[in-house]
Amino acid sequence: GMQPVSAKLKKEIGASRRLKKCWICGSPLVEISHNFIYAGKQINKLWALAALCKNHHTGKTGFHNNLETKERVELMCLENCDIGYLMIKFPKRDWQQLFKYLKNKYANRR
Repeated sequence: GMQPVSAKLKKEIGASRRLKKCWICGSPLVEISHNFIYAGKQINKLWALAALCKNHHTGKTGFHNNLETKERVELMCLENCDIGYLMIKFPKRDWQQLFKYLKNKYANRR
């Protein structure tokens, strides 16, 4: 479910260049999207967040309503990540397999 964002994470979000524009369309009006659930909770870490405009977050073609948008955003997160670290830190999920699946599905269709 929804978790409060810590002051530390708020600061990291504010300082993060990759969270200034919508990842899909480049709009500067963004909402911060939590992209992964683990053990029933949103992962409250910078790597697991994306910047999305309202349309690409909660709109018809947005993360929450459109599988392709959701998967593309997840792929963008994982591309910025150390998958080995995720396997250790969040072992109940096969991150490697997810990454491979998403890469194969979307790598050639940017």
